[in-house]
Amino acid sequence: MASPPGVRHLVTGVVPGEGSPLGFYLRYGFTDTGTMFDHERVLRPPVHPASTP
Repeated sequence: MASPPGVRHLVTGVVPGEGSPLGFYLRYGFTDTGTMFDHERVLRPPVHPASTP
């Protein structure tokens, strides 16, 4: 699967607090970037090398 032109990073955001999925994301290898965007903590997913056929 190719990335759309100009895409350099993939991130997601979670709102901290009760019921937050933050723990779920961290258990699956997401990294907290230490930044906030619109009241959400910004997380970066784990990156796996592309497989070659």
